[in-house]
Amino acid sequence: MTKLDSYTKDSYKIRASEILQRAKSIENLILLGERHNKFLPGYTDFTESMKVRLDKARDLVVKKDLDAADTQVRALFDEWRQVSDKYDQDPFG
Repeated sequence: MTKLDSYTKDSYKIRASEILQRAKSIENLILLGERHNKFLPGYTDFTESMKVRLDKARDLVVKKDLDAADTQVRALFDEWRQVSDKYDQDPFG
């Protein structure tokens, strides 16, 4: 049984690490975007909202709710792509 417990702990750590790495990647995209787009209408509000939700996803990892954290990080990445595409198409509109 100890071997199974060890596997479960290791798989938890690996999954938590992957979720946190993806959250950090989104955060890096936000920081890069803020350098280039901070004067666009609504952009800083959007990025601040993303940062708050990334913090909530990290809190979910700490609380060991990996499914919810994973879902939230995936949704944030999808939202980032969609909004970034819209800003690329029409930065002021």
